Amino acid sequence: VLVIAATNYISRLDAALIRSGRFDIKMAVSPPSEDERRELFAFYLKQLNQEFKSMDLRCFETGPEDLNKLASASYHFTPSDIDTVIKKFRLHLLTDEVPDPGVQDVLELVEGLRKSGFLTLNEKEVKQFLEECRKFGLQQEKSEILAKEWGIASSPVGFRTK
Repeated sequence: VLVIAATNYISRLDAALIRSGRFDIKMAVSPPSEDERRELFAFYLKQLNQEFKSMDLRCFETGPEDLNKLASASYHFTPSDIDTVIKKFRLHLLTDEVPDPGVQDVLELVEGLRKSGFLTLNEKEVKQFLEECRKFGLQQEKSEILAKEWGIASSPVGFRTK
């Protein structure tokens, strides 16, 4: 029997669940880096264009420069935040709210989500994530990048990268 579980707060789990012999392999899954956000936007926009082409609707093609802008502007975004932006963009395209779609329209949605205060993560949660990774020995290569991107001074939680 293979059991896979996920939690945002491993320290809130009953100690009997996380002791040796129970969930022996623990993995930390970090929010995406800028490069990963670029890949996520490329993936979601490609899916959107394929859907629109199949319906004979206008498409929005992106180049490397557009994807770089989106990745840079979407700092602190999770994959679900990026998915939300693309879903809103899709709705705008379907309702003809965007007559001539371009990267600026997606950037406005990114900024709108940021200003709404409804991003998936906040600084407190990221600090707690890094602390729990350290506490439970879940070292990861991205910890320093994550700490730097979130402005968590010099990775105060004591991570070492490989």
